[in-house]
Amino acid sequence: DVDGEFRINGAKYSKHILKNMSAYVMQDDLLHAELTVFETLTYAANLRLPKGFSKEQRADRVEEVLELMGITYCKEVIIGDTRRKGISGGERKRVCVAVELLTMPKLVFLDEPTSGLDSTTALAVCETLKKLSASGQCTVVCTIHQPQQKIFELFDNLILMKRGCIVYQGSCLKSIRFLENVGLACPEGMNPADYLIDVISPNRKDPASILIDDNGKLEVPVNLSFGFDKPSFSQEGASSWLAQFAILFQRNMQQYWRRKDIICMNFVVTVLLSVFIGLGVWHNIGNDQLSVKKRVPSLFFACVTQGIVASLQSINSFPAERAVMLRERSAGTYYVSSYFMAKTAKDFLTNLWQPILFTCIVYFLIGYQIRADKFFIYMLFMTLDTFAATSLATAVTCTFVSIEMSTVVLASLLEMSRLYGGFFTSPLQLASAPNWRFADALSYLKYAFVGVALNELHGLKLTCTEADIAKKSCYKSGEEIIASLGYDEYSIGFLAGILAVFIVGCRLVAFLGLKYIKN
Repeated sequence: DVDGEFRINGAKYSKHILKNMSAYVMQDDLLHAELTVFETLTYAANLRLPKGFSKEQRADRVEEVLELMGITYCKEVIIGDTRRKGISGGERKRVCVAVELLTMPKLVFLDEPTSGLDSTTALAVCETLKKLSASGQCTVVCTIHQPQQKIFELFDNLILMKRGCIVYQGSCLKSIRFLENVGLACPEGMNPADYLIDVISPNRKDPASILIDDNGKLEVPVNLSFGFDKPSFSQEGASSWLAQFAILFQRNMQQYWRRKDIICMNFVVTVLLSVFIGLGVWHNIGNDQLSVKKRVPSLFFACVTQGIVASLQSINSFPAERAVMLRERSAGTYYVSSYFMAKTAKDFLTNLWQPILFTCIVYFLIGYQIRADKFFIYMLFMTLDTFAATSLATAVTCTFVSIEMSTVVLASLLEMSRLYGGFFTSPLQLASAPNWRFADALSYLKYAFVGVALNELHGLKLTCTEADIAKKSCYKSGEEIIASLGYDEYSIGFLAGILAVFIVGCRLVAFLGLKYIKN
């Protein structure tokens, strides 16, 4: 247990003040792969710089940081990922530092800034940080493991720790003299950083190392009033909630349009599914008694297909986006609510065209009732069905963080929704199993399917042959089919309303998961 007190320039502070005056660069380079370097910094500037900054001042600050970090030459290159080539590892690290420098912090923390970089790139990054510190703009504090000698010599001060205790604190260059004073002179030609780690290694059995372990714990004097005479840090807020929503929505849309391969694939899949459904056994089903056995299955399968592709894409893509969101959120870039609403608006807008295209192809190929009101009600339920599926996937990904857990949970929920979707187990059948009505009530597919079934079967006139009448298997109207399945206990307006409630409920669960579940 550690007790103590934290102060900034001798004064107490809030988290808001700390975020305004400091910056933290994580070890992992978490950036949006679809954006260019310039776009990444521009969006960060629009979100994080104080409200008083004009558009021109924000643009000037972006250019200053690009110049300071030496990445102006690659500002129009996308960040990239394992799938698409973008900037190099060293450039990614400098972009991460540049994002944090936009707010002109007085204190910059970095977690192993050389991790994953080759020696030349690592040296270039550290030289940039040294230049930044030497300019007097801010103090740079970082953790680092066994840097090469050129990097080691760049540091002004060193805190050497072992098992959470300070072994040495002071000038970096004087640390070698400290070792000599305890009888552990650094061999000539050896990297001092390597030797320091070797000396304090827990596995080392050298007597002198044990001496450091037992007696080298330093009680560092701390003056909590130091810097009290300096002016207090600014508490000016960044952009408003509405401005954050607009900026984040624009960024999400730009990322979406950059994934033209995904857009094209979604278009192809939607058209293929529509053609296979509309031109197969359900093509132009007509109004005879044979169409009774085809009409209801075609309606159910259409509901099953809506939103599934988008849901699976969300499961696989959102965890990486979530990591970036957590980094931006911890830096005070925006409110979680503004981010979530921008993402929700983008999801609804980008998923809207798929059920509309599907309806325009399938409805006429199958040969449902040619009436404008029924066509648009069918399209409405396909759209609500899509939004319900994607909202359920969003709730799962925001609650179960890993891809593996999210995939298993979502697959289970989708299968249960299909089982109790009103086709395999109709409302009339469930009358004999009242204890399972809760599963029927939780299935979003039931509301979509029964909605389109009521829409299509109401007012439907069917023909009967003499053979059908002789077999006593003749439905003369769609209302008879509705009554035989128990769908008449619902209304179209009620079903559409329940779907809307389901969508809002899933989005609320997703928001709470995003806000409170971090790991």
